[in-house]
Amino acid sequence: MGLGTTTLAVAVALGSAAAPGRPSVTFDPATGTGFVAAADLQRASRWSGATVRKRAPGITFAISTTRTYTATCEWLANGGTRRRDIRRVVVRRTGTVAAVRVYQPRVKDQLVGFSLAGLGPATTVGTVPRVGAACTGPRRHGRWTIVKQTAAVSTLSARFGKASVKLA
Repeated sequence: MGLGTTTLAVAVALGSAAAPGRPSVTFDPATGTGFVAAADLQRASRWSGATVRKRAPGITFAISTTRTYTATCEWLANGGTRRRDIRRVVVRRTGTVAAVRVYQPRVKDQLVGFSLAGLGPATTVGTVPRVGAACTGPRRHGRWTIVKQTAAVSTLSARFGKASVKLA
């Protein structure tokens, strides 16, 4: 799935807006699925409703995920002493999220929002260490013995041209 969007009409019930001040953005970063209400995009971008409707065909979505791990590298030092080094490893993934524009039936150009339809192409920077794999450092060679994910933060953004707005 690419950045393109297509049109889909849905029932009026889906178009019910969230309570004022309460975002209705739902997003699962593992699958890239969810929903962004047009009103939430308006609030986040400070665009008018007319501007959001006009720009809707060119609006794309992106995800950025940063995962942090604590990894323990162990090795034998001179004299057979077991040594360990605990390291913080950060892996960043950025990619696209496919979206489908959702319109209210029987109302011309009434954009309800965007249905997020899944993850698209992505780029990853960094590598998660594998337990048992080699780890190196100054004057030592060892093995990863413990790897734990300690944090994961995902950000969903809407983009139009050079503008980018964080949504979730």
